[in-house]
Amino acid sequence: MDSKENMEKQLGADHDENMEEGPGLYEQYQELPANHYGFFKGLNQKPCNVPSTHNRLTIAIVDDEAFTLDIGKKFVDGVKKQQQDYVISATLYQFPQDIPQFKSDLERGYINGILTDHDMPVMTGSELIQYVRQATKNANINNIPILLNSAATTPNQKMLTDYEVQFAEKPITAMNVKSQLVEPVINYDRELKAQNSLKH
Repeated sequence: MDSKENMEKQLGADHDENMEEGPGLYEQYQELPANHYGFFKGLNQKPCNVPSTHNRLTIAIVDDEAFTLDIGKKFVDGVKKQQQDYVISATLYQFPQDIPQFKSDLERGYINGILTDHDMPVMTGSELIQYVRQATKNANINNIPILLNSAATTPNQKMLTDYEVQFAEKPITAMNVKSQLVEPVINYDRELKAQNSLKH
């Protein structure tokens, strides 16, 4: 396993080792600057799939444990069979090693919705949510649906409200994934397409 120093070098992080921790799920949060982590520089490229092309949507599943990632993918795969006019797939990101890939895919508009765990090394789910909502330049990406999964029974409601995030207590269920993430992702995509059609 890589040392902390090697991991930070791999991710391109230049933050101080003694940097104050980001907001916890139970705590009164304070907003982090968009460049809180050096390897997140802000997104400038025009997204290619928000709104979707040919009704193909991708759900990003973010966790630090492979087992939990597989469960999330199983639920998404099960739900997508019920959507007749959309093709829905899941892409897995195991943090922290897949942080650069997540950033790249988000930047290119390959992510239409996010299911994230909260307690992860290097970047918590709360910090990831703040990054997506603050650092993205494109409003379409900025507002993609997010479902936060955690063992917390009393999450920070202000954070969830401010960043428009759905919450599901562990263990997550197929119904959580369908009603709190997949359906909102489809609805958001339809809203974007309706807005675009009005502009033309």
